[in-house]
Amino acid sequence: MFNFSGVIQVKKTIPFLVLGMLPLLTLAAGFQINEDSPRLQGQAMAGSGSDMNDITAIFNNPALLASIQQNQAYLGGSYIIPNITMNNAQSSNDTYISSRIPYISSTVSGSSSQDNVASSAFVPNLFAAYKINSQFTAGLAITAPWGLTTDYNSDSVARYLAQKTSLETINVSPELAYKLNAQWQFGIGLQAQYAKADFSEFDGSAALLPATSPTTLSGNGWSYGYNLGVTYMPLQTTTIGLSYRSEIDYDLHGTGQQYVQQGPIQPTPYGPGSDAPYNSDTSVTAQMNTPAVLNLSATQQLSPKWSVSTSGQLTFWHSMKNIVIKMPDAYSKSQTITLNWKDSWLFTLGTQYKVNQHWTLRTGVAYDQTPTIAEYRDARIPDANRYWGTLGASYTINSRFIIDAAYEHIFMQNQHIDANKQAGVIDNVPHEKDTLSADYSGNANIFALGVNWKF
Repeated sequence: MFNFSGVIQVKKTIPFLVLGMLPLLTLAAGFQINEDSPRLQGQAMAGSGSDMNDITAIFNNPALLASIQQNQAYLGGSYIIPNITMNNAQSSNDTYISSRIPYISSTVSGSSSQDNVASSAFVPNLFAAYKINSQFTAGLAITAPWGLTTDYNSDSVARYLAQKTSLETINVSPELAYKLNAQWQFGIGLQAQYAKADFSEFDGSAALLPATSPTTLSGNGWSYGYNLGVTYMPLQTTTIGLSYRSEIDYDLHGTGQQYVQQGPIQPTPYGPGSDAPYNSDTSVTAQMNTPAVLNLSATQQLSPKWSVSTSGQLTFWHSMKNIVIKMPDAYSKSQTITLNWKDSWLFTLGTQYKVNQHWTLRTGVAYDQTPTIAEYRDARIPDANRYWGTLGASYTINSRFIIDAAYEHIFMQNQHIDANKQAGVIDNVPHEKDTLSADYSGNANIFALGVNWKF
């Protein structure tokens, strides 16, 4: 009975590693977050798989660990300030009662606009590198590669298709790199990925006795994957990096509360064979994944002070065809959500210039392609193509400490969505059918800060 766009909720004990996580807004394509390096963000993440001796790049390409010249640690984060606006929204609700009564249709009343459907958020990251010997280097990357928060007002006309959707992730990646010779470096890493999610929307008949409480689900869980990377230096001034981050599949188990009519949770249905709706506590099982990512990067040193970098990143969203949700204790026993997302590209170009022994300046641009298809796009992820413009700087305090700062502005293309949802079954036909049309526009400002400690 749920309309869900790529995030299914489960509920378990929250591990200590995510106690500091805050709600995240998806500002890259789909629900991907690329803000994992205050240093690289200054050049629009260009060279994210090829910037040598940059500890903040090791999550994107573990082979870069081998280029680290001394033991070091890095702590950083980005503060995201979004502004995603919904306007001209209209929604309808059709409810089927029985074969003797046709669908009762109604226009959903409420607010047709909202100034911002997302909240500001903080995205942390931590990196560490330890040189075992001249050939082997061990490292650790802790990042938040996936995230999503959209939150509609309770009186929004969108409430029957979306109210709150939130996904928080943390990825703990121990890594090992090997330097074969002056040209070739190889790296491998494990991904231990944790996800915590919250979801709500209103269900039931808007025309008859609409539910006064939203359906809600929440929870968390772990799953695992791997990273592979290689770098090649055909010239001393040229580095090419190629990396692959695996898909991570989740088998989720949790609980929720499903409200399809007015009144409290009812412990049992009305009787065997009854089609009458009822509110329930329910267990939830579902399958979802975070997609694989392929990164090809190049960095060219033009002079001792000036370098130019570029990256092409392909995210394999085609793995997210649909999500099957099973709710054995609820009025609606299962739901298949069709996504049909397509693979998407992120193209970046950036440069950095070393002004003197203390200051390094950066700038960059990027094009970030949405994986969503207009036919299946909905209010939970009102996704659109994005364009980035970035500025950044590093200040070297001494041989041990460096401070990085960056500013990003993200421009989102305007878009229109036409979403629909079908829920419940009576007489082998949908009990509820909902539609929503709306216009969206948006942008975001991102401020990043990081500290690098070498020892």
